[in-house]
Amino acid sequence: KAFYFCDDLSETVLPDGVETIGEWAFAKCFGAKRIILPDSVKSIGDHAFLKCDSAKEAVIPGSCEYIDVSAFYQCTSIEKLTLGEGIKELRKGAFEECSSLKEVVLPESLVTLGKYAFYNCTSLKKVTIGSATVNFEGDIFENAGELTVVAPESSAAAEYAQKNNFNIIFSE
Repeated sequence: KAFYFCDDLSETVLPDGVETIGEWAFAKCFGAKRIILPDSVKSIGDHAFLKCDSAKEAVIPGSCEYIDVSAFYQCTSIEKLTLGEGIKELRKGAFEECSSLKEVVLPESLVTLGKYAFYNCTSLKKVTIGSATVNFEGDIFENAGELTVVAPESSAAAEYAQKNNFNIIFSE
């Protein structure tokens, strides 16, 4: 909880060398407008950026192997989310209730999408999912509205989209 409830923090741009963002580290930093993490980050702990509701942008490098439980829960202003190639897992509720998020391109390296990963992202319209993503842990995009999934035709992602009655566009 290093910067927990730090209202004066206007942005979170961490220096290179930081490898772990601990649990609740920047939770409720209501004033942070951007969350930019260095290429050295390997993991983001649970609830690390919970309710950073002024943040409009989050950039997570591919060096980060996983994003833990509810790490960005209720970051309601995030419009731009950049997930770097190399991320393998988004755990339960990682981006739950990020209600301003409109489009997400998941990295090809992503293997697991945890339950509720994008739950209640009510503005989410388009998600691109690669062929490596094979573990879909249920209700990932529940209450996302009129969602279109872009995925390879014979992939687990396409099967998931069809099973959940999402619009689908087959990628190459």
